Amino acid sequence: MGPGVITLGGSLVGTVLVILHWLSAPRASVAGGLVTYGPRYGMIIELLAGVVQALCALTLFRRSGEAVPWSRETSS
Repeated sequence: MGPGVITLGGSLVGTVLVILHWLSAPRASVAGGLVTYGPRYGMIIELLAGVVQALCALTLFRRSGEAVPWSRETSS
């Protein structure tokens, strides 16, 4: 496995972990909705950064010309 595959895989795993954290983070409001806590702007920025990172890693992988690990080369 080359660096393009490793970078792409790590970016995708990280983005999926951020999505799972966003879905499972506790949310609540106090005083009739005046004070709330939970994932808001920071989590959205983190998710957008993860998606951008994964797209850049995909571009790097495609430009590197590496073969995907599950492809099999046949000898003639």
